[in-house]
Amino acid sequence: MIHVFNGCSEVCSLPAKACKACERCCESCGCCEECEKCLTQCGSCVEQPLGSYVVVGMLVSLTELVVCILAFQEDFSQCQLPEGFAQKVGMRGWLKGQMGFAWLHFIFPPYLQHELLRKLGQRAGARAEISQKEVKESFHEVFLEDIGVCFYVL
Repeated sequence: MIHVFNGCSEVCSLPAKACKACERCCESCGCCEECEKCLTQCGSCVEQPLGSYVVVGMLVSLTELVVCILAFQEDFSQCQLPEGFAQKVGMRGWLKGQMGFAWLHFIFPPYLQHELLRKLGQRAGARAEISQKEVKESFHEVFLEDIGVCFYVL
């Protein structure tokens, strides 16, 4: 799994690499003042703790949401569902539920990252450097004690 996230991190860092290449090209003539701003914005999303998880989680959830919306427009009159609960819920009800879960999965990664960064800010205070151990401990605290995370896991 770590290799998947590392690969996604590399893909997500491509805009930052493009900005660095642009910056190198413009260094000699000084024509591109926007490169510095671009470099800070592009690179920061995956460099923060859980950055790759946020990007990949949101992309997967957005894809699920789009697919559910597209499927919702189909004609389900030919579908034969088994008697009982499946027939009561129906295909449209099932898709509505899936869209709700896709939305929940879409907003959870940034929420988790926000709470982790808030906890790290409390721990670090005025220090600029944060150790990997502090990140791990803060993640454990957020994961075990935050009510939003408990609701999501439930």
